[in-house]
Amino acid sequence: MICEKCGKEFSQDEKVCPYCSEEEAVLEQTEITEEVANDLEELETPVSKIVRQKRGTARVVIGIVALVLAVAALVVSLLKPVAILGEWKMHQDMPAGMDENGKMMVMQIDSVMKFTPSGELKIAEDLLNYEEVGYTKDQKTIESTFRYSFEKGSLKLEYQPTPEQKKQMEEQGDSSVEPVMMECSVTPGMFSYWQGDQIPRQVYDYYRVGFCHPSMYLWMASAVMLILGVLLVAIPGKKCEVTIREEDAEEAEDLDEFLEDIYEEIEAEDEACVAEETITEEATEVTE
Repeated sequence: MICEKCGKEFSQDEKVCPYCSEEEAVLEQTEITEEVANDLEELETPVSKIVRQKRGTARVVIGIVALVLAVAALVVSLLKPVAILGEWKMHQDMPAGMDENGKMMVMQIDSVMKFTPSGELKIAEDLLNYEEVGYTKDQKTIESTFRYSFEKGSLKLEYQPTPEQKKQMEEQGDSSVEPVMMECSVTPGMFSYWQGDQIPRQVYDYYRVGFCHPSMYLWMASAVMLILGVLLVAIPGKKCEVTIREEDAEEAEDLDEFLEDIYEEIEAEDEACVAEETITEEATEVTE
């Protein structure tokens, strides 16, 4: 026990302070301490709750950038200069006149067009039934090379003859070839072209060959970016366990302030007791 008058501690069995003989000026520190301890125990009763953490700013920003890149890659893959890249194939039957028996001859031709990123177009035409229509094996395949570009949505083709073809053209008195403007349309699986001033219009349809082409790579990149963006932006933060007070769970932010008030009261009482003890000792010395 601690005396309220002199501030000195003595046994709980004694009812009167042995230092200053004050009978009623006794502070039962044990009772106060037990009361404060009970309050603290009640306030600090823990309870665990599962909450979700907030998504970080960096995570949200990266997710939004990934979604934007996904849309951009998809749009770029559908543009004509990109969608046209790759290999296209067409089969056509063309009349080749009459045979000796008066029967119509038909040339069966497989045509392959390959657009490269460097702006080069290679066309290979393979005559399948060359023997039936009177061609030799050396004449069954014709290969041509063009430079291509786009002008206002139209396909511009510039013929690039080989040295042998250029020599033949010079012998025939035609050493220059004018560029040809073609109208075209492109879908993921079909490429069509025609001459805009030709009446009636004759459209040539080519079909995509294989799956390895720039548009496919862009679609794959777009899908990956889309999934990444959705995961970063849409999915909430991970779950975590948080321990708070049971009685004042809704006012958990006031716990620290309440405890500080209690500790301040105890410290103030201790300081007051120490001050009274000092005064009593000085008074005793003066009396002696």
